[in-house]
Amino acid sequence: MVNFAKNPSQVLDLFSELYAIEFCSFASGSSGNCYYVGHGEGALLIDVGISARRIGKYLTEIGRNAWQIEGILLTHNHIDHISGLEALVSKHSYYIYATPQVAAAVQAEAKPDSCLKDAFKVIEPGKSFWLAGFNITPFEVSHDTAGAVGFYLRNGSSSLAFATDLGHIGPQAAGWLPQAEILILEANYDSHMLETGPYPAYLRQRISSMHGHLGNHQAAGFVAKHCRTKLRHLFLAHLSKENNHPEKAIHAFEQAFEQHDFDRKSLETLVCLERNKRSTLFRFSPKM
Repeated sequence: MVNFAKNPSQVLDLFSELYAIEFCSFASGSSGNCYYVGHGEGALLIDVGISARRIGKYLTEIGRNAWQIEGILLTHNHIDHISGLEALVSKHSYYIYATPQVAAAVQAEAKPDSCLKDAFKVIEPGKSFWLAGFNITPFEVSHDTAGAVGFYLRNGSSSLAFATDLGHIGPQAAGWLPQAEILILEANYDSHMLETGPYPAYLRQRISSMHGHLGNHQAAGFVAKHCRTKLRHLFLAHLSKENNHPEKAIHAFEQAFEQHDFDRKSLETLVCLERNKRSTLFRFSPKM
């Protein structure tokens, strides 16, 4: 495991003001999660819960290449976020940026000769680092595994926050999410669908607990109340197949916007990311 500089004094690239942030979801759900974020000539992946073959295919489809990826940000160690990790790292020798708990959990399950044994760079919540032209700050999220984090990324022109797999929006997430112009936020379940759906009681309790997943009502209420000044593009992630539907998620947000007098016209994008289908490549032009 490689120790990583916790708070470098590096300043933003002067030319980063000219670079558009790019975002593409490769998969978003309990069967796999993987997201592409690009900037200038560099890019990174957040989570690798799908195969290396699919990632290569999707990169080609959006006109990008594996060599442009400068590293992998790992939110946590659940299988739907890491299933393709070893194959991808073995093929491309990417570094993985993860908290000590997440790195240790992944390595504990790896074979002794696995490429993952030396692939990690340790990061800490609240400590910024640099990757692919971004200044990146991990922040704690509440999930049922140790060391889970979300990420806040910025360049000279814009900012993006990413938070999925969290049972509630705790103090660190609450501090970073409102600062982003681009927000990828979990909206996992509709409360009524979860309560009346096919899941057994213990699983319903796990999902709706403080260490489970974020429901439509929780995510919508937070955004409507607290993301009122900077937010321009909103993506709803990790929607449950059994306990949610895109129309219900969007409706919950529209209701919350109306209830809390959120300026709906300020929001240029409101998109539910699909579970098993690549999204379009979104490009967010810098403000000039």
